[in-house]
Amino acid sequence: MKSSVDCFVEFHTDPSRGTEVMRLREKGMGRLVELSGASPSQSSHLSRFMSKAVANRALMPAVVHPTDKSDKIIVSGNVESSTDDLLRFVYDADLSYLLA
Repeated sequence: MKSSVDCFVEFHTDPSRGTEVMRLREKGMGRLVELSGASPSQSSHLSRFMSKAVANRALMPAVVHPTDKSDKIIVSGNVESSTDDLLRFVYDADLSYLLA
């Protein structure tokens, strides 16, 4: 099933590393958005993409806001699984993420 969601960047502490990391959550719903099957280099690319979005939050402050949809990261692609807490996309040729 294909889907597209508006996301924001959330900061949280990774308990295994004790450092602050970024992750995507769906705006409004708060579900964690994950990419299944991403290689380390693909995960790194997404991390750099999110870092650049956050670095420009003076121009796009809502990119880190959970409900304001004026700035967002749109993730589109094939959904592997969907629950009330988690939306997992397949990292394949249909996956895209862009800043809007």
